[in-house]
Amino acid sequence: MAEQNPKEEHKSEEKKPEAPTTQSGSIDSLVNTLFYGAIGAGSLALGYNAFGTTGPSLGVGFGVGQYFSNLKTGVKNTVKDISLSTLLGTAMGGLIYYGLGAASTYLFGIPFEQFSTIGKIAYMYGILPPFMLAQYATEYILKAKGVLAYLKDIVLHPFRTIKDTYNYVADKMKETFVPVALYGQPLFAVVAAFPVQITGYLSKFIGYFNPITVRDAIFGIGDAVYGFMTAKKDNKGKKKEEHAPAMHPGLTPHPA
Repeated sequence: MAEQNPKEEHKSEEKKPEAPTTQSGSIDSLVNTLFYGAIGAGSLALGYNAFGTTGPSLGVGFGVGQYFSNLKTGVKNTVKDISLSTLLGTAMGGLIYYGLGAASTYLFGIPFEQFSTIGKIAYMYGILPPFMLAQYATEYILKAKGVLAYLKDIVLHPFRTIKDTYNYVADKMKETFVPVALYGQPLFAVVAAFPVQITGYLSKFIGYFNPITVRDAIFGIGDAVYGFMTAKKDNKGKKKEEHAPAMHPGLTPHPA
């Protein structure tokens, strides 16, 4: 009997239930969810007001692409992750808005819509490198590092933080620039070059469509599809750690 007591105590210790989640922990989780949900929704609303359909089209594309990429790779979807991807996509929508609009008018004296077909395709390729650089730098600050942590480090360790940012962006560019330029960008360059023809065809069956709206919608769908297609696990079948959001096949490589 004396030998059974330690065993019984040992078993009782092994079966000791975990502490239940506290009410304050649930409240914190709810607040966190609402906070990041508001960031994602707010970025779409502000993006639409600032960039028209270009903002929400890329924002939704990044967010949806991130969601399905996470499902494919086995990564747990969180409101924070999806919302930050949406925010990133909306910001990139602003870059496209000004890259295709204001910058072209400033540089060449005419808006992007007035370029020839060849000119539109060439211009799309011309904005690809700065677009990708801006995306990865913003991605590092928003997702890989965190805005508050980045701001603190840039003040306390400016040179190291700049070096880390450079290394992150450089690694991403090495990994993604060639496949994006070869496989993604041609499709989106063509989409950007023929919005009038596309909308004219659709209008025959459904009604009038704004050419820019149709172009942006296709961009957004492409973000999601490309992000899902390029998401993959590592060789061991485990989740591949990636911080990139879904992105534009033609303009962004992803993700997510």
